[in-house]
Amino acid sequence: MRIIFLASNFPDPVNKTWAPWNKSAVDSVLEFAEPIVIAPRPFAPPFSKFSKIPKYNRHFGYPVHYPRFLYLLPKSLFYCLTGESYRCFVGRYILKGVEQGNIQKPDVIHALHPYLDGYGSVPIAKKLKVPLVVTVHSPNNLKVCSKKVLSALEHADKIVAVAKFIVKKLEDIGISGEKIEYISLGVNTEEFKPLSEKDSQIVVSKYKIDPTDRVILYVGRLTKNKNIKTLLLAIWEVFRTSPKLRANTKIVIVGDGPERDSLQKLVKELGLSKNVIFTGLVSHDSRELRELYGIADIFVLPSFSEGKPVALYEAMSSGCAIIASNVGGIPEQVFDNINGFLIHPNDVNGLARKLIYLLENEKDLERMKRESRKLIFELGYTWEEYEKRIRQVYEYILNSQGI
Repeated sequence: MRIIFLASNFPDPVNKTWAPWNKSAVDSVLEFAEPIVIAPRPFAPPFSKFSKIPKYNRHFGYPVHYPRFLYLLPKSLFYCLTGESYRCFVGRYILKGVEQGNIQKPDVIHALHPYLDGYGSVPIAKKLKVPLVVTVHSPNNLKVCSKKVLSALEHADKIVAVAKFIVKKLEDIGISGEKIEYISLGVNTEEFKPLSEKDSQIVVSKYKIDPTDRVILYVGRLTKNKNIKTLLLAIWEVFRTSPKLRANTKIVIVGDGPERDSLQKLVKELGLSKNVIFTGLVSHDSRELRELYGIADIFVLPSFSEGKPVALYEAMSSGCAIIASNVGGIPEQVFDNINGFLIHPNDVNGLARKLIYLLENEKDLERMKRESRKLIFELGYTWEEYEKRIRQVYEYILNSQGI
C-alpha cells in the first residue's frame, strides 16, 4: 500500500520541532505501507530561513517533498485565497511528479489537516482517482475558511477525528457519522516514561534540579492561548500561602514563542527567578525532552482552548499528575482526582489550591502519577493502537472501492 500524506505542518531541516505528531502519524504506517510526504512550504526570499529548506530529501527514511506555493499575506485578509495557490502549485507538483515517475502513484491520499491540506488534496485525489482521508485535530480546523473546509470534508472518503468531542462537532456541521472515524493520536511509551533523578544524564545537572525537588512542568508554545501567565500567578500564590514549598519546588517551562519576554519579566516581578526555569526550544526527539518529562511530578496546561494535546499524552506516559483546563478534548485525557484535576483557565486560586494539594499530599500525588501512565494503555493512547486503527481505515476504503 502506498500513501501520499499532505502536511503543510511537518518537520523540516530548518523547523525540526514543527508538528512532531504529524511525523509520528506517518512513521506509524511504516510497518504496512510506503509513505510519501508532501510538505508544502511558502515561496521565500533568499535571506529567509525557508529558502534553506530543500525541495526533496529522505532524512526521515522515506521521501519528503517540500514544494513551494504562494502564501498570501496578510493572513487575516488572504488566507482563504492561499488555498487556491496551494491547489495550483502543489497539485501541479504532485500530478507532474506522478506523470514523470518522480512520485509514485498512491493508493490513498491522506491530508493531515482540513485546510490547507484537505482542500488542496481534493482535485489531486479526483485526478488520480484515489480515495481521500482527512484528519481533523481541533474544532478550530472547522472555523477557518469554513466553506472550503466543508467542501473538502464532503469529498473525503473518511474523516479521522482525533477526539470524541470533534466527532460531535463534525456531525453538527452536517457530516455523516458513517464517514467519521474516531482515532486518537498516541505516544511512544518506551521513549516517554518515568525517570528518577539518578537516571537523568542531562537535565538534573544542566538545570540544577535537586533530587528532593518537586518538578512542575509545562511544554509547548509560549503564546497567549497557552495562558502561562495564570500558571506563574498560581505559583506565586502557592508560595505566598505555603512558604515552605518554595525551597524544593522547581517550575520548568519548555518552549518558545511571542510571550517569552513578558513571561520572563513577570517571573522577576513576582520574585520567582530562583524557582522558574525557561529552557527555550528543546527538540522533540531529544533525550533532554524525554528526561524533562520523565523527572517531572506535575504537568500543567492552563490553555484557553485545545484540541486533544499531544503534550498531555507525553506527560501521562511519563508518569506525571496532570492539572489542565477543562476545554476541548482534555476531559478525555484528564479525570478529576484519578490522574489529576481539571480547572477553569482563568481560576488562578483554583490552580494554586490544586498545586498545593498535590505538593503537600505525596501519597495522592504518587497515585495520580501511576494512574496517568496506566490510562495511556487502558484508553489506547499509543502509536501502536493508532497504527492498527488507521490501517483498518485504509483497508476499508480500498476494499469498498474494489481497489
